[in-house]
Amino acid sequence: MEESYLTVDVVDHVLKTALKKMGSESGVVLSRASNRAATAANTEIKKRTAELFIVRQRDIQEALWTRKATVARPQAQLRYKSKKKNLYEWRAGGSGAVTPQRIVSHTGRRPNPNVYKAGIKRGEGKKPYGRAPKAFVQRMPRNGGIIFVRREHNFSRSKLKAIQAPALTQVMAARKIMEPATGRANEIFCKRLDAELDYLLKS
Repeated sequence: MEESYLTVDVVDHVLKTALKKMGSESGVVLSRASNRAATAANTEIKKRTAELFIVRQRDIQEALWTRKATVARPQAQLRYKSKKKNLYEWRAGGSGAVTPQRIVSHTGRRPNPNVYKAGIKRGEGKKPYGRAPKAFVQRMPRNGGIIFVRREHNFSRSKLKAIQAPALTQVMAARKIMEPATGRANEIFCKRLDAELDYLLKS
């Protein structure tokens, strides 16, 4: 599967401004504030992504690798990595992007779904997928189930096309998620910066 990445340079603009004002003795103060901001940004990203899309916060956390800020490099960085997968595999707990969560039967013991509906956003009704040509879910040895659609309408021997969902990192990059996360990170960074400077002045 194709891998997708999302890198968030935490408080990039605010940090550069602070570095110019504080000079060479700023490393400890800025790295502490930057790490706090990174934690706040990640929390906001997880929260808002889970609110907007059918995904668990745990899934986002598992995709994360954090490069912590240090005295020598006082900017924290959040790196998320995920793979694209079939739309049928996109689920969070008991909720899935595709309904019904049912694989087609070739025995004739039960009727197959007339239509599958799909959608990855919360609060939006799922839309019928693949009426012409019709979509169907087929059992696969490794994946459990994959949703396909035939390339040509009503031609049983036409080639199949697997329906891919976006990578988790692609939906996380949405403006509705990144802008609040960046704003929260900047807010926490400035608060921690003030607190760290106050502590140094009093010590």
